[in-house]
Amino acid sequence: MAVVRFSDELKSAIITNAKDMFRASIDAARKLPPTDITAEDVYTQVFGQWSGHMMALPPVFFKWYDTFHVATVNGKSLGFDFKLIQKQPFPPELPKGGAASYESSYAINLRINDYDNPLFQKLAEVAQVRLDAIKAADARRDEFVDGVKKVIEAHTTLAPALKAWPPLWDLVPETFKDRHRKVVVREKNTAEIDGSVDLSKLTAAVTFAKLTR
Repeated sequence: MAVVRFSDELKSAIITNAKDMFRASIDAARKLPPTDITAEDVYTQVFGQWSGHMMALPPVFFKWYDTFHVATVNGKSLGFDFKLIQKQPFPPELPKGGAASYESSYAINLRINDYDNPLFQKLAEVAQVRLDAIKAADARRDEFVDGVKKVIEAHTTLAPALKAWPPLWDLVPETFKDRHRKVVVREKNTAEIDGSVDLSKLTAAVTFAKLTR
């Protein structure tokens, strides 16, 4: 029988599965760290000075939302949705030079720039913690994926690659596993994997992913 070769399809599937192993940790990093800042706090700081005037006008003058998005805060990327307890009015435009501006006219997407406001300073610190966590999670994923690439690029077929690093099996799609089970392997593992690849570290990452699923 023919052996299972590292086709472009198989390589792509393995790399995709390698990246997916880190999806949960990256999603967790994208969440805001624990903070006592509420959506109402942010809304009040941005719109509080006009709330009395808005409430005095008929509701049809405004768009009412119970969620809003903050894209950046004091120059730091946040990209987080805040949910209000109840819908509040949002003016169609914000005056220039205020605490915030709209990034998009199609959604309540705020860019906050008020460096002297303690609440926004604290929110900027939270944003930095979140950015650092995302960057670290991305780095761990990229390091793992790079190692997996080196393992599969060192071999032309699946069997010797599995012999060199057995946990690769967890990244192989079921269709290719079925093919592998049917073949009679007569190849010798003569390829050498890049010396910069720490196979024990790759194995630890696979084991951790299994435990946290």
